[in-house]
Amino acid sequence: MRPIKFRGKDLSGKWREGALVIFPQNNRVTIYDAKAFSYTRIDPETVGQFTGLLDKNGKEIYEGDIISYTILSRPVNYVCEFNKGAWRMVDVENGYDQLLYMFHKKCTIIGNIHDNPELIK
Repeated sequence: MRPIKFRGKDLSGKWREGALVIFPQNNRVTIYDAKAFSYTRIDPETVGQFTGLLDKNGKEIYEGDIISYTILSRPVNYVCEFNKGAWRMVDVENGYDQLLYMFHKKCTIIGNIHDNPELIK
């Protein structure tokens, strides 16, 4: 089984990882850090789930990460998304997608859609 965890940016812009906790009574979205026993309010637009997969450098791949994969000597940037019941690498230029689990060990995380949107344009 893979660990179920999320990441999101707190209100100061720092990335946080842990369990996603939503408080519906006041519409707060938080990340719970079990090591620190603390809740941190985060921007809901930045929430991404851990895929359970690592890139070729051993870095955890999260939903919203931008990953580079070389096809026929040409690097292509993909966005990690959950679609059609699986984690996929989506080429935003043409909408073509591939199953992430087939290629994750040959990919490199180069950013994410929140901090580096210019990488997918």
